[in-house]
Amino acid sequence: MQYKIGFLFLSIFFTYIIVTFFPTYTNVRYYLPVYFLLITLFPYVVLDSIQTKWKRVILLSGIAVIFFISSFRTFDPLSKKIYGTLSFGRHNLLKVTSVTDECCGWGRDQLSYNLEFTEMHFILNNIFKDIKPTGKTVFAFHPLLSPNILTRINKNTYMRTIQLSDFTDLQTITYTYNTVRNKPQNIYYIEFPIINNDAELSLYLKNYTIISRKLYEDNGYILPVTLLQLKSSYEKSS
Repeated sequence: MQYKIGFLFLSIFFTYIIVTFFPTYTNVRYYLPVYFLLITLFPYVVLDSIQTKWKRVILLSGIAVIFFISSFRTFDPLSKKIYGTLSFGRHNLLKVTSVTDECCGWGRDQLSYNLEFTEMHFILNNIFKDIKPTGKTVFAFHPLLSPNILTRINKNTYMRTIQLSDFTDLQTITYTYNTVRNKPQNIYYIEFPIINNDAELSLYLKNYTIISRKLYEDNGYILPVTLLQLKSSYEKSS
């Protein structure tokens, strides 16, 4: 048993050195070899250090409960201390990129350490069902976020879809705003919580005024949407 534990400890050590030797990104998938070895090591450590069966059952049951909860909520105090947190409505998510200051924002696919980020999908559906966008409706968001956040919606349900029929492609101006000569009359700016939107909104406010700002909520998670309207002075000058 001791030889197996020692071998796994060494394997974890050298694997960790390998996967962290070159600075990359804090994506969970990049460190899967280390996690696999840790999971393999853990039963041996438990069997070697805890001889009583019922104590092992209690320990493993408690760990299973913690892992289950952590799949749906960010509550680990140590991780919060290391990474810091961002507010997603009334909930906190880890600022996964804060340790390395990597692109983009406080985490995109890095947020897949648990399932809380998936709430954005459901809130986006609520947004589209409320706005009922057509092919002429224009959306915007911070350009450092993934361009695949807004794709297409079903024409009848206004929900996000991957179907190849009865869909509307959502129009965004995020990456072309500075080059578009004829600015759209209205823009819906979606404020995703995984990045600071203040500077980007200020860019739009050079030519637009804020008409309204609405908070869309699901289970305590919130996405604000700001409706921007083109200033009349800009219309005349263009």
